[in-house]
Amino acid sequence: MDGILQQVQKDRAPAQRMDMLDILRNYVEQQGGDFEKVYTSIKEGMDAGVVRIMRHGNTLMIYKIMEPGVADVDVASSDSPQEMVAAMKDFYQAMQKSGFKKVMMSTENPQVGQAVQSAGVPVQVSMRPSEGGAQEFDLIANLGGA
Repeated sequence: MDGILQQVQKDRAPAQRMDMLDILRNYVEQQGGDFEKVYTSIKEGMDAGVVRIMRHGNTLMIYKIMEPGVADVDVASSDSPQEMVAAMKDFYQAMQKSGFKKVMMSTENPQVGQAVQSAGVPVQVSMRPSEGGAQEFDLIANLGGA
């Protein structure tokens, strides 16, 4: 009985905070990408002032400012689905407060779209075939004014 109780407590405990580079590396490797290329691209964008990163737990929102009030977003997460929903809520509120009116994202992971919708973010989702032949989901959130 003690073993079951300990397992339940362990399952409910917050996830250990990961290093941002580890979160990003895990995400890139899961996508079959080249971490060094992705990291270099993000760093160059940050140095140029057009790429920024927000963090909630073990979820990163990497966004590129396309024009004033418009951002293209990618999400890298090592969190549970419940934590990812909480992260989406926080990211949505932060983007609104920062004056963003439109946020766009493309993903092959349907769980990301579900997390965004579960967070109460008003998002339009459309599907299309990706270059690799899988389904890709395009998400567009109109955030309104800040």
